[in-house]
Amino acid sequence: ALKKVETVRALEPSVVVVGLGARELGQAKPDAVKFRRDLTRLVRDLRVDDSTTEVLLVGMVSPVLDTDSAAHRQSSLDAQASAWNVSLAEIAAEAEGVQHVDLWANWPRSGADRAALTDQVWTLSDQGHARVATAICDALTGIRPEALPAD
Repeated sequence: ALKKVETVRALEPSVVVVGLGARELGQAKPDAVKFRRDLTRLVRDLRVDDSTTEVLLVGMVSPVLDTDSAAHRQSSLDAQASAWNVSLAEIAAEAEGVQHVDLWANWPRSGADRAALTDQVWTLSDQGHARVATAICDALTGIRPEALPAD
């Protein structure tokens, strides 16, 4: 993403939607410090000398691991998703014109509702994509996704 900043800026967008981190979340030992540093730099570079470009930082959700033996790993991924969303919210709070779209706050934590949002563990299902698209549209129209009901 950092390599594409100049290309994006050349388009003079009014809004840039940034959704990164799922691949890093799946790493055995994700480097949260590097992720935050790089994302902060990305936001800064997208906004440099241009207060008209708004940035939406789309939060991340963890995948659904479908075996009972994966319960500990699921818990770990969920905790990491929570921590990274806190970082996204902090980055957004530190920069003017940046908003965190917190998907995780209203994402189902268990059961069929959560399973229906993913397909093959790391891929969102059509229903999952629709939920993400709704949150982004709500953010674009000024409705705070955090205020939406969980279901």
